[in-house]
Amino acid sequence: MQAISELHNDQNFGAPLVFQGQVGQWIEDWHPGEDYRRAYFSRRDLGGGAALSLIHEVHLATQLLGPAGAVSCLLPQSDLLSLQVDVIANLMINHSIGAVSQIHLDLIQRPAHRCGVISFERGWISYDLVAPQVMAQLPGRNSPAIVWRQADYDPNWSYVAEMKSFLACVREGRIRHEHDAWWAAQSLAIVDAAFVSASSGCREEIPQWVRNLT
Repeated sequence: MQAISELHNDQNFGAPLVFQGQVGQWIEDWHPGEDYRRAYFSRRDLGGGAALSLIHEVHLATQLLGPAGAVSCLLPQSDLLSLQVDVIANLMINHSIGAVSQIHLDLIQRPAHRCGVISFERGWISYDLVAPQVMAQLPGRNSPAIVWRQADYDPNWSYVAEMKSFLACVREGRIRHEHDAWWAAQSLAIVDAAFVSASSGCREEIPQWVRNLT
């Protein structure tokens, strides 16, 4: 994500147009050896389901494209899982800058898959966090290139880096930072609005107070 952010900040790409991301992983593979039906991600009362358990892509969408103005959502059912939570979530987020995020989340795919692409006026950036690698069509180049790849990458490194950053904010007494409750509230508000949209069949506006959190 650091490589994506650094490229995203390159003004030569122009304005972002769309973010398309998808995440899928068979739910039984999440915590091997445990009964997945009793885990938090399978229970509505514990905030389970695809949209909340895989909310990271929603957070990434706002981080890349800014505040959301509205969201539309479909929550298809699947015969593969009999759970009282959403096992598939398809969200379309309209951002205040005019860009759109299209996000697919599911608890079904085998093998696990997490990838996405951000398209700009001049070029694009794609990522595959299972491979893992980041590719980009850089402005002025004739063909895309791999800009980051690390075969021995451990996903847990990102959690360690996040915790180090958070502890540094605590030591410095910083209230607002990239891991604070205000950032989390934006993503949660978008998912809450997505649930309303899925129920009503209509696009749901994001409350103004949420947009003002950035």
